[in-house]
Amino acid sequence: MLKQMDRHIKTLRSVAFFSVCLSVIMSGGICYGNDSTQTLFLKKTFQDMAPKPDYIWLTPTVRLTIEAILLHEYKGSRIKYWRKNDQAAWILEETAKDSTVCVGIVVSQEKIQKLEILSAEGRW
Repeated sequence: MLKQMDRHIKTLRSVAFFSVCLSVIMSGGICYGNDSTQTLFLKKTFQDMAPKPDYIWLTPTVRLTIEAILLHEYKGSRIKYWRKNDQAAWILEETAKDSTVCVGIVVSQEKIQKLEILSAEGRW
C-alpha cells in the first residue's frame, strides 16, 4: 500500500509540475473546454470505456508534497483520476493570475504520455 501511494505521489508530482508550467506559458484567450470536452478526453484515452474514477486522499504528508510542488495551498481533500491497466488519466485545473487552465494528462509507466489543454479561460 505504501509503495503504491509513493507511486501515486511521484506521478502526481509530475502531473502537477506540467500543469503549473502549462498555466504559466499559455498564451491567448481561448476557451473551448467543458464537461463534454473532459468526457471526450477520457473516451479517447480509454478507447470509449472510461473506468470509474478513483481518488488520492490528501493526507497531511501528501498535501505538503502537493503544496510544495504547486507553490500554493491546495484546498481540496482529494484528487480524482482514472486508471485502467497501466494507464492513468488526470484532469487538473490551475489558476495563474486571472486565468484558468484545465489540462488532461495521461500517464503510463510513470511517464507522461499525453498532455492536452481542455480549456483555457481568462486574460493572458
